[in-house]
Amino acid sequence: MFRLFRIQVGFACLLCVLFAPVGCNKQSETDSVRHKTPIGEKTGQNTESSKTVAAKDSTKQTEEAEPVSNEHLVVTADWPQFRGANRDGRSTETGLLESWPKQGPPLVWTFAKAGVGYSGPAIVGDRLYIMGAREGTEFLIAINTKNGEEEWAVKIGPMFTWKGNNWNRGPSATPTIAGDHIYALGGQGILVCVDKDGKEVWRVDLPAKLGAVVNNIGGAPEKIGWGFAWSPLVDGDHLICQPGGKQGTLAALNKHTGEVVWRSQSYNDEASYASPVVAYIDGVKQYINLTNEGLTSVSPKDGSVLWRWERKPPYNDCVIGTPIVWGNYVYASVGFGNGCDLIQIKNKKVTPPL
Repeated sequence: MFRLFRIQVGFACLLCVLFAPVGCNKQSETDSVRHKTPIGEKTGQNTESSKTVAAKDSTKQTEEAEPVSNEHLVVTADWPQFRGANRDGRSTETGLLESWPKQGPPLVWTFAKAGVGYSGPAIVGDRLYIMGAREGTEFLIAINTKNGEEEWAVKIGPMFTWKGNNWNRGPSATPTIAGDHIYALGGQGILVCVDKDGKEVWRVDLPAKLGAVVNNIGGAPEKIGWGFAWSPLVDGDHLICQPGGKQGTLAALNKHTGEVVWRSQSYNDEASYASPVVAYIDGVKQYINLTNEGLTSVSPKDGSVLWRWERKPPYNDCVIGTPIVWGNYVYASVGFGNGCDLIQIKNKKVTPPL
């Protein structure tokens, strides 16, 4: 038995449907596991016995993208952050149906209060977390995946929008789950940490406290652009975020308190809408981020620049896609006719685009 989740936040609807693989009967439904499909992502299925597998032990360190460190046991079927457990859009699940029943999968439940926005879901255990705006306020929402009931909703801040905005409203980031805490970024740049019971632990107003600036290319308002859209990255005791601006494009916060640990002072592009990733290249751990100016890698220790590739000319529209790392190759893609670029890193030096 599989469960498939479909989220339509912009239309205030979250849909869950249930279907069985060939050869399964109704008695097997109680032993089923979750099959989760966030917006734009694709996963398969796994067995309940995999629940004892720790995410940090399930993937050995290689020169490919290193899994983000989480402190909890992650079911293979879990999707604890943007683009999955390793932030690479890949799932280890197998066994999907090659075709659906003619009548389609039956509806299990519908959640009609997801609100307005472009937030994607994060799922761990029997909880689905998503953000949406309701009546002018953005919320982090927890939903029980067994019955589609809302368990709690925490206010983040005012709904992102602006006068004359005909494109996007509400939050755009995906929540990040690490241990017993959930981290969520609102469209206005308010970053919150709550526990699994919905109790707020801390919050940081990035524009007010960190001088955050989003690239407003394309006609959006100055400093806030089309809203804060990157998803928080938790690595060890740090939460890596992309405030952007003169104080540093990237920042590491203490994930327990929200206090600033470091800023990438020598890397001060305005924030993009892409999310940073953690990777190992030639055995060196690093955070890689994409902005209009190009790709930049910084040290997890202090935010100092390890290497930088400047795109010439700079991307001339919204940078949204998260970079993909494979071995010592880094791939970037930007729409609106900008195309894609593939670079290779050797000994912290960048080779020309291939």
